Amino acid sequence: MAARARVILPAIAICAVSLTAAQTTGTLTFDQVATGTLPPGFTTSALRQPDPGLWTVVRIGTNPVLHHAPTPGTDGWSLALTDATVPARFRLTARVRLASGRRAGGLVWHYLDARNFMAVMLDLEDGDIELFRVTDGNRIRLEDRDGLDLDGNAWHTLRVSHDEGKTTVSIGGIRVLDQNERRSSTAGRRVGVVAHGAADASFDDVRVDPLTGRQDR
Repeated sequence: MAARARVILPAIAICAVSLTAAQTTGTLTFDQVATGTLPPGFTTSALRQPDPGLWTVVRIGTNPVLHHAPTPGTDGWSLALTDATVPARFRLTARVRLASGRRAGGLVWHYLDARNFMAVMLDLEDGDIELFRVTDGNRIRLEDRDGLDLDGNAWHTLRVSHDEGKTTVSIGGIRVLDQNERRSSTAGRRVGVVAHGAADASFDDVRVDPLTGRQDR
């Protein structure tokens, strides 16, 4: 644990500064955020439900993480977003744990507002992962992969890379989805994480990296 702290604490300091700037890169681990609060530089929103529910930093063991508390009876999405924006070409990574309730959650990018964004949702109950474009509040499924057999008690690393109209999604370093979609520039839009409204979901090590040259997508 001590070795982990030595590696990532510099990244925390960098990200704390970057989140107040026009763009953000680096890793956000929530290690220096008070429990019971929403991290500085984050806001919440909701799709197809009255409100985003409760997002706070909690401890799982000794590790502080961003947690979404389930709201029974809801069937929409709850989002937690960085206030900063990212480059047009980027890689977004986060660890997610879907402990109970409606075990579905994932990543958000190209966020313009609560009715317009891109998302990938890992659903442990159905054993699938789906790529969505949300336009004017309508969820359009672009791609999906079923038959996933993942440990429901484990942390899973999700990654999205977006580069010149090509979007790729991986779980634990294994590519599972590819989508080509030439659309107008979305540079400067926000990123974040998403949970089903009834999901007990936790997120950690949220990281944004700019893509340069012909990097692996």
